[in-house]
Amino acid sequence: MRSLILFFIVFITSCIHCQDTLYLINKDRITIQLLEVNPTNLKYKRTDNQSGPTYTVLKEEVIKVVYANGKSDVFNMPTIPLTSDSTQKTAKPITENKAYDTLYFKSGIKTPAKIYELTDENVKYKPLKNPDGPLYTISKSDLKEVIFSTGLKQTFNVQPVNPAVSPNSETDAITFQLRGARDAKKYYKNKGGSIGTGITAFVFPLAGLVPAIICSSIAPKERNLGYPYESLWENKYYRLGYSKEAYRIKKKRVWTGFGIGTGAAILLGILVSQ
Repeated sequence: MRSLILFFIVFITSCIHCQDTLYLINKDRITIQLLEVNPTNLKYKRTDNQSGPTYTVLKEEVIKVVYANGKSDVFNMPTIPLTSDSTQKTAKPITENKAYDTLYFKSGIKTPAKIYELTDENVKYKPLKNPDGPLYTISKSDLKEVIFSTGLKQTFNVQPVNPAVSPNSETDAITFQLRGARDAKKYYKNKGGSIGTGITAFVFPLAGLVPAIICSSIAPKERNLGYPYESLWENKYYRLGYSKEAYRIKKKRVWTGFGIGTGAAILLGILVSQ
């Protein structure tokens, strides 16, 4: 009888240690078997129903996952920058012949890992800190580069440069200006004072002319332009085309805001007077 009780205790303890734990934003805690970690979601089975369906939860709903081996992955809590003093003091030196790959994310995070597959769109890997855990899938668009254990490097999301085109060639001035204007229509999102002008025109219709004239007479500041590629912005013709088109868009938005605000004020006045 004693040996039977001991067997059950060992069995239950081993079952507990085989479980991963999912901590959700809503403060729920679920014991699971984590199957996949994808760019936007996690897939798992509940340990109380492992023959049941596979569940999917969005990463934005998850605080962290604590694995059966005690390791954890945090998804929605502040992380300590890799360049902090504490990290520099505790980090071990990396040798030239390291036996792992390294992922460099565009966010600045560096992750030692074992890469299992590279496709046209994704990278599949397991973090070095949890080699027995689930296989992660990350989009290449989130990565800056990968350095493999062999020393080879692969860089992602680099704007290709056409060697046959001189970046400041007079003969390509029109081409770069047209490209700049086209990109401005796509990427310039700043409202340029149009909302404030519209509100002022609605509250004080005539006074709305003042911010409309001021805002439409000032070209957008460079920090508000939202141009997509630094390498193209260095080309003076591209910069000219982008800036001119962004200024035209800003003026249109400002006067549209003034017109909407004034029209709304007039309509409200008519309704009130009836």
